[in-house]
Amino acid sequence: MKEYLLELLNEEVPARFQEDATRMLKERMETACLSAGITVSFLEAYGTPRRLVLHGELAEEIPARTEERRGPKGEASEAILQSFLASLPAYAQTEKRETPKGSYWFALLSHPARPTQEVLPDLIAQVLTQFPWPKTMRWGSSSFAWVRPLRNILCLFAGVPLNFTFQGLQTTDETVGHRFLAPERFSVSDFSSYKAALSQRFVLLDRAERAEILKKQFQILEQRHNLIIVEDAALFAEVLGLVEWPVALLGKIDPQYQDLPEELIITPMRVHQRYFATRHKDGTLAPFFICVAGTKTADGGKRIVQGNEMVLRARLADARFFFETDKKIPLEQRTQALSQRIFHRRLGTVAERLPRLQAWGCLLQDLFQEEAFFQEVRSQDRERAIALCKADLGTEAVKEFPELQGIMGGYYAALQGESPAVATAIQEHYRPQGIKDAVPETSLGVLLALADKWEMIWSLFQIEERPTGSKDPFALRRAALGIIRILETHHLSLNLTSLFQQHTASEKETVTETCLSFFRERLKGRLKDMGISISVVSSLLEPQ
Repeated sequence: MKEYLLELLNEEVPARFQEDATRMLKERMETACLSAGITVSFLEAYGTPRRLVLHGELAEEIPARTEERRGPKGEASEAILQSFLASLPAYAQTEKRETPKGSYWFALLSHPARPTQEVLPDLIAQVLTQFPWPKTMRWGSSSFAWVRPLRNILCLFAGVPLNFTFQGLQTTDETVGHRFLAPERFSVSDFSSYKAALSQRFVLLDRAERAEILKKQFQILEQRHNLIIVEDAALFAEVLGLVEWPVALLGKIDPQYQDLPEELIITPMRVHQRYFATRHKDGTLAPFFICVAGTKTADGGKRIVQGNEMVLRARLADARFFFETDKKIPLEQRTQALSQRIFHRRLGTVAERLPRLQAWGCLLQDLFQEEAFFQEVRSQDRERAIALCKADLGTEAVKEFPELQGIMGGYYAALQGESPAVATAIQEHYRPQGIKDAVPETSLGVLLALADKWEMIWSLFQIEERPTGSKDPFALRRAALGIIRILETHHLSLNLTSLFQQHTASEKETVTETCLSFFRERLKGRLKDMGISISVVSSLLEPQ
């Protein structure tokens, strides 16, 4: 076995593409090698914003082998036979052979042994040309499409550069380090020295190593400033794809913006600037943020922090403007605009959805009337919360930050004098929006969240907008799992057959088994995830 090293040096690859790209590069290169008869000892892939890297061990030689291809039937026309023969290399031998399925033409191809280094250039070109990036671009006069301009290809096999040209780029045994801290070219002889040389030049090739270093930097900042950095796995993963040399820095939030709702502070930091929020030990939002630079500076990052603080002030000034503008218009007036907002072309506007939500809310409250959890829910609060729950969709804050729908509505409801129960329910009714998101805590919030999710599932199933194996554009699976988690967390029981029958009677619609079956499958998955055996789950949930 001989060592194989491939580095593709690009302009910065979007962070959201990197993990899939490294995985697919490994899989496709391994498949190409095996198809060509190259034995693969191992292959591992690495990704940074600027480079995709493959490292592994391959057999030095492809052994001689014989390949057999079945062609057309023995009685096929001369034209079909000639077409088959034309697809074969000149050295192929053909014969007609009887099989259990009849007479067929067969071709025998004898492939002589070949050095791996002769085959690799074509395999690399094949993998790169057919690589399935979600988005690509072209540059120069080439028709080749890649995610970002490809600047250098380093390729070694058995310690020797593989010399070939791909899309105008001559492969080499050289690469560069950090774009700003070590841009000079250096030569590479093997993977071990390559990785070490990159580290000396401020490039951490291994994503796991970058993550570990960044976590340690976070811990140091937390201890030094007596803070807690808000955990955000998605943002952390994104940041790892933005830097080759992470440097965590602490910045300060301008005090004049600290009276804004904390979500209106955190969201611009997270969405626009990729900053991490911080909290005091008592859980309150701290006036600091963490930014991750991709370079070290002589002043210890002072100017970087100043620049980020200046940008954040502008972002929060916008947030302040949105907030103050929104407060001038009561939520009740904003509901009028919902008649212009399409929910679904066959289901009408968001305004037309509100009566359906009211019907579901009323029905659910009736079904839960024996549950102690709902005893304090007043019908007038339920009706008011449902009437206002979608009103914030037209606010400036939610237009800018769709993630804050419901949340901002709750703040505005409280500011205009709605009851705490109504305001909190509006804030809670989209939850949970993911597997790690908390479920609603209040009884009215639970009722509103269940009504919202059931109405969406039911309405879309009625017009046959159901999830398929690969697509779920309306996130109905997530909605169903949200319902399950809400019921589970608050120890509530709900008879789905009774729910659908009563809802059908009130709206003169036919209850479809597909809706029950869909929910049954989600419940099966949830129970299996909890460790309950498949046989027990099936015996409980399979229709009798």
